[in-house]
Amino acid sequence: MQVAQAAKPWKGVFNASTYGSVCLQFTHIGYQVVGSEDCLFINVFRPQKHKLGDELLDVIVHIHGGAFQFLSGDFFKPTFLMDDDNHIIYVNFNYRLGPLAVSVNSFKLDPQFWTWSLEHVIV
Repeated sequence: MQVAQAAKPWKGVFNASTYGSVCLQFTHIGYQVVGSEDCLFINVFRPQKHKLGDELLDVIVHIHGGAFQFLSGDFFKPTFLMDDDNHIIYVNFNYRLGPLAVSVNSFKLDPQFWTWSLEHVIV
């Protein structure tokens, strides 16, 4: 497993209209291994008819379930939340799963882990 790397710069507007790959996992649908280690993507949705800068919108951040073993951010589509009447931004993301995820035991062994992680996520 490698530490996540910064994306390479691009020119113009980045096309983010499709989901990135799911994180490596064993699926019980078809009993196969799917996904990629290159999977750390964030998905951000806003109402199409809302003009940027018109007003501040509420934000819902959804962390998908799956016992740190299954699923991904693209499993939960925000279609019903993106109605014109709902003025919200919906955010979900992928995180590493299974053997590539951070072990729950590492939280117990290293109490500094949470502090380090939060400092780097918030920055």
